[in-house]
Amino acid sequence: MAIDDLIPFSILSVAEIKKEVGKQCRVIRSVHFSWSRDVLAEKSGVSRATIQRFESAGDISFSNLISLAHAMSVSNHLMSLFELPEVTSIDELEKRKAALDKVRRK
Repeated sequence: MAIDDLIPFSILSVAEIKKEVGKQCRVIRSVHFSWSRDVLAEKSGVSRATIQRFESAGDISFSNLISLAHAMSVSNHLMSLFELPEVTSIDELEKRKAALDKVRRK
């Protein structure tokens, strides 16, 4: 069961989301892979201290987050962070197409 099944991220503060994501990392590392922080540090190139800080407080650079995610084979989830919401009308579709065409021209 994912943490977002328990607590909708939309009602959490930034600090709470950071902490929950750090906890999720700890669960994947320790339960799914049965890895110590030292093993994850070796596989990811991220220091053990950084991993410990991330798992306890959620503090990490985006580059290190990507490295951890890649080492644990979950980096594909990062690509969906900023997906466009589903289009629900023709008007929205036309607006999105115009906006995308404008972005592509730059």
